[in-house]
Amino acid sequence: MSFYEEALALQPTLVQWRRAFHQHAEGGYDLPHTLTLIRDVLNAHHVSFFEPCPSTLVADIGKGPAGMILRADMDALLMEEKSGLPFSSETNFAHTCGHDFHTAMLLGAACLLQAHADELPARTRLIFQPDEENITGARQLIAHNVVTPDFKGGFALHMSPTLDSGTLYYKDGPMYAASNEFIITVTGASTHGAAPSNGRDPIFAAVQIYNTLQGLISRERPTLEPAVLSICAFNGGSTFNVIPDQAQLLGTLRVYNTNLSETIKTRLQEICDGMAKTLRCQVDLTFTTSVPPVTNDSVINQRILDTVTKRAPELLLQKQTEPFAWSEDFALYGNILPISMMTLGAHVDGCSANIHNADVLFDETALAVGTAAHVCAAFSSSNIDKS
Repeated sequence: MSFYEEALALQPTLVQWRRAFHQHAEGGYDLPHTLTLIRDVLNAHHVSFFEPCPSTLVADIGKGPAGMILRADMDALLMEEKSGLPFSSETNFAHTCGHDFHTAMLLGAACLLQAHADELPARTRLIFQPDEENITGARQLIAHNVVTPDFKGGFALHMSPTLDSGTLYYKDGPMYAASNEFIITVTGASTHGAAPSNGRDPIFAAVQIYNTLQGLISRERPTLEPAVLSICAFNGGSTFNVIPDQAQLLGTLRVYNTNLSETIKTRLQEICDGMAKTLRCQVDLTFTTSVPPVTNDSVINQRILDTVTKRAPELLLQKQTEPFAWSEDFALYGNILPISMMTLGAHVDGCSANIHNADVLFDETALAVGTAAHVCAAFSSSNIDKS
């Protein structure tokens, strides 16, 4: 049997797990239901695991030298789901990024790899990681020496509800963008809305900053360099007749070129400083989180693709021509060892919503494909030369 045929036999169980994670979506490090289900399944299949840091489960399967690391993130987004599914989230969180898929597929891979443990060419490490959305989970694992350079490579999947269901999309080099999240806090002086000259309006200043930032991409970005700068939250004031003393802009910068990232960050600071002087407000720029681009190693990619062709030939493979502007803290694994992240299509006919959208749907038939892909990644370690 191919690995896909074995994964297909698990499909009803994969669906059951995915729906359980989905209905009880949890975020950050507060993942009690998610972790309990994973523990129960691993114990039932005699998969040994350890918990090296908060809300993290790690299972090593096979013997011998370190092989591949397989990673799934478990956390959901703090938002209300509007999918209308009968197993919609019952919590304040929603799996609108597909992490419920990631977790179910890696759990399925754990079961299959345990059954093939004697055949594994090297010891495979499976990581169930918390808090990818806030970009702290990978840092915690690295700080606790869970991700180490003796492993030959790392593999992970990302779901796409807009790409063909069941197809694995791969790309050498940059696959997902670097992410820099920032807060701009504008502090002025509060006054009555009928007498704006008696204060310094932080909302007016914040609007000018917002408008000026649009020029960074349209006028200062090199034409052939992709970059996105979005302001995603604008907060200021609480009533109709009082100008507040403070307003905030929350935004994200996505690029693939590290030098361009630093240039735009410098210009952000210069714009904030200039606007503070012009409008007599205090403007503070803070970068809260930052991850590099996900840059796929061509050797690791090819070894996994070769193994898929041999051990799961039913899987559909498609080269991804353009990188995505999404970001992933899996990129930080790439600072330690070579990595491969592929995108698994899971489009549902009639659904146009993308990830992080309250209406998004994912096709569950992709679960067996993702499970088989993880197993193939584990077996690819026999072909990878770390010299």
